[in-house]
Amino acid sequence: MTLTLREIAIYLSLYFKGDWNQMYQVYVSKQFDFSDPVIIAKVRNLKCGALTIFDDNYPEYLKTVPQPPFVLFYYGDISLIHEVEKNISVVGTRNPTAYGVNSTREVVHELADHFVVVSGLAKGIDGIAHQSAIEVGGRTIAVLGSGIDYCYPIENQELYDNIKSNPNNLIISEYPEDTIPSQINFPLRNRFIAAFGRGLLITEAFRRSGTSITATFALELQKPIMVLPSEAFKESLCNKLISEGARLIDQVDDIYDEIGFRLF
Repeated sequence: MTLTLREIAIYLSLYFKGDWNQMYQVYVSKQFDFSDPVIIAKVRNLKCGALTIFDDNYPEYLKTVPQPPFVLFYYGDISLIHEVEKNISVVGTRNPTAYGVNSTREVVHELADHFVVVSGLAKGIDGIAHQSAIEVGGRTIAVLGSGIDYCYPIENQELYDNIKSNPNNLIISEYPEDTIPSQINFPLRNRFIAAFGRGLLITEAFRRSGTSITATFALELQKPIMVLPSEAFKESLCNKLISEGARLIDQVDDIYDEIGFRLF
């Protein structure tokens, strides 16, 4: 049975559970058995959407991302990743203070009037960013580090379901079906959070955190990095990034100024 290039990409992603390195080795070696009828049936009966690197509408900018994805699985409006200038990525710590919670909610409530909010559906700041966008009728993109049908962490299941139920939002992952996340998935996931946004906003984070990985990807992709200042003497990643040249955000207008957005 002959498979198209698109079907081959999806087949390999299903077989290797989205593992980029293993998929890459198959493309390099050009040796693989694509005859498993169960996987072929899954390829041709996906319940979610799939965008492959062989599709005409695969965004060119994704080819510049480290380890460009062979396949992205999704539910919702895939056009949102084609309109990066309309998106803002918002991330931060999994264990926010009351300041982090309140400031994230406040800034996202305003941002969501004009931008789609991109985040990683993690506990803490990510979940608050998604929820805050939804609260004001905004749109959001949830980038998963688990399979497209596997909500992690489980405490965000209701939020996952709410995002998925609105076709104007987007849930997206390079991992198929109910793939259980491994430790390396989340740092890799962060490259998409950085790539899908016009700029990266960090509302609260500490120096030893995955947020620093997202900031590194944003720098590599030449995205503006914007941060809310934190209290002194708190091992703050935000304050460290400000000292290194990131834009200090004191009000939402500072974000608009940094990315060159005008309300009128």
